[in-house]
Amino acid sequence: MAESKAVVWGAGGFVGAELLRLILGHPRLELAGALSSTHAGRAIGEAFTGLAGSSELRFQSGDTWDWAQCGRGSWTLFAALAHRRTMHQLPPVLARLQQAEDLAVIDLSGDFRLSDAEAYREFYGEEHAAPALLGGFVYGLPELNREAIRSSRLIANPGCFATGAQLAVLPLAASGLGVEFVALDGKTGSSGAGVQARPTTHHPLRSNNFRAYRVGRHQHLPEIAAGWAGAGGSPETGLSFVPQMAPMVRGIFSTAHCWLREPLEEGQIERVYREYYRSAPVVRLVEDSPSVAEVWGTNRCDLSVRGEGRCVQVCTAIDNLVKGAAGQAIQNANLVRGWEETAGLTTPAPWPV
Repeated sequence: MAESKAVVWGAGGFVGAELLRLILGHPRLELAGALSSTHAGRAIGEAFTGLAGSSELRFQSGDTWDWAQCGRGSWTLFAALAHRRTMHQLPPVLARLQQAEDLAVIDLSGDFRLSDAEAYREFYGEEHAAPALLGGFVYGLPELNREAIRSSRLIANPGCFATGAQLAVLPLAASGLGVEFVALDGKTGSSGAGVQARPTTHHPLRSNNFRAYRVGRHQHLPEIAAGWAGAGGSPETGLSFVPQMAPMVRGIFSTAHCWLREPLEEGQIERVYREYYRSAPVVRLVEDSPSVAEVWGTNRCDLSVRGEGRCVQVCTAIDNLVKGAAGQAIQNANLVRGWEETAGLTTPAPWPV
C-alpha cells in the first residue's frame, strides 16, 4: 500500500525519466503526477517507451497541475527543474502550500544547495531570486547529513560530481589525520549535461574524445568544500577539483589524491573508511578499482582506497543519473518518510552494459 503520493516536476528530462522509473517500482510511493511542459498531454509510455505499460498517467504542465491537492494527505514533490529556473518557480508553490498536511520537497537543481547567496552568484552566474530560502534546505547527502535529512521536509539533492567526490573524501575529513591537500577529478558521461543537445554532448564531438572543462570554477566545487568542512575537515586543507568529459553516456568516476602531514600506519586508512561507511547501505568498498559499468542503473557507490606513507588514493564510481540524482532523491525521500533507506533502490546492475 502506497503511503505517499509522488509528483515529478520537470519530468521530461533524463533525471525526470529516472525518477519516474524508480517511483513506479517503489513499494511505498504512488506516482500521481508527471509535470512537463514539453510532453504535456502525452502518455508517459509514449514519451519514454521503456516505461510503456507501467503507468496510465499522462504528462501535465506545471501551470495546469492542481497544486492545492498537494496540501491534503501525504505528498512528496520531486522538483527536477533546471538550475536558475527552480529558484523562480518553486518558492511560489512553497508559499501556497505552507499549511500542507504532509508535504516533503526534494529539489534536484543546484538552486538551494548553497547557503550563501554570494557563492551562488559566483558559481551559477546570477543573483539568487529567493535568498531568504537559502539555508532552509538540508543538503541531501545521506552519508553526511542522514539525521538532519530525517527531520527535514526541504531537501536539496547534491550534484552528481559533488556526490562522487565527497564520498571519496568524507572519511578523511572526519578522521583528524591532518590532510594537507586534496586533488580531485571527476569523469562524467554525457547524460549529466541534460536532455538538450549541445556541442559538449553531441555524439560526434564527444565520442573518442576526452577533455576538462570549467576548471576551478565548476558549481559543484563549493558543495565539495562545504561537505569537507561539514564532516570535520580542516579549513586549512587545500582542495582542487577538475571536472572532465568522458566518452560514455552514464556514470561518474572520481579520483582523490590526498597528502597527509604524517605517514600512515599499516592498514590505518582502510580501517578509517570501513568504520565511516559501516552504516552506509549504498557505499561498497571494493578491493580493486571500482567500475562505472558495475554501478550502472543502481544507487550504489563503489569505492576503493589505498594508502602508503603520506599519500592516499581514493576512487569512486556512481551512476550520475541514479546516486548522482534520481536515486539519491529517492534515498532522501525514504529517510524523510522514515522508511527503509534503500526502499525501491535494491535492483542490481545489469551485466554487461
